[in-house]
Amino acid sequence: SPAGTIVYLPTINGQSLTWNYGSKFAVDPKAGGGNGHVFNGFIGTDLWVLYLIHTTELTARTSYRSGDAVTTIADTDFDHLHINIGKNPAREGGGRGWLNPEDLGICR
Repeated sequence: SPAGTIVYLPTINGQSLTWNYGSKFAVDPKAGGGNGHVFNGFIGTDLWVLYLIHTTELTARTSYRSGDAVTTIADTDFDHLHINIGKNPAREGGGRGWLNPEDLGICR
């Protein structure tokens, strides 16, 4: 998607949830640039962790709902949105619990 495309928070398996804003980090220009934003939410007792990477700033709030527009795709050398999503992930950097966003219907 081109720079400036609005990024919305997803539903999970058709369920809307509250996404709590966790943190922001800068992405090294050599790794694509822009910002990364981390969100966490629960469906029942399952923790969902969502990273939106190569985005612009957002107006930080403590929580958002599925469907909320939260940021846009950053203007980088290769405009794209990188999504990492995990269900009860074993650790932050990968491993058990991290899923393919396309399998969840998050990406178009």
